[in-house]
Amino acid sequence: EQALHDFDEAVRLDPRNAAARGGRGSALVRLGRHAEAVAAAREALGTGPVTSGLAYEAAGIFAQAARADGGARTGGRLALEVRADCEHQALDLLRQALDLLPRDQRAAFWRNVVCRDGALQPLRHRADFALLEREHAPSPSARPE
Repeated sequence: EQALHDFDEAVRLDPRNAAARGGRGSALVRLGRHAEAVAAAREALGTGPVTSGLAYEAAGIFAQAARADGGARTGGRLALEVRADCEHQALDLLRQALDLLPRDQRAAFWRNVVCRDGALQPLRHRADFALLEREHAPSPSARPE
């Protein structure tokens, strides 16, 4: 709650602060306010230049919203569509975050950030996540044991 308050204040002071809007989305998703979190992520992405960090943060927000919206508030087919849309958005943003990094940094980012990030768990079952992994993960001989 305190982080949300701080991000709200930062946005109030500077409505063009994309990082504050992204942080607000992250705080909201942790509080279980998924629809608001997704809206905040969309606002952050539309506020200024999209950096790798901002795209990655938004990917995590959408991934967590996918997990939450998989069934609780809506039923049946609509719930599946909402979940699939959030997963799709998260994967697009993850791809964008990787594309914004210099090519020689992508494997390390995948290994040190993506592989360790539990927020992306809802995406790991998808074929397009596996495709990104094949493209960006270091080769088996380069991975630490």
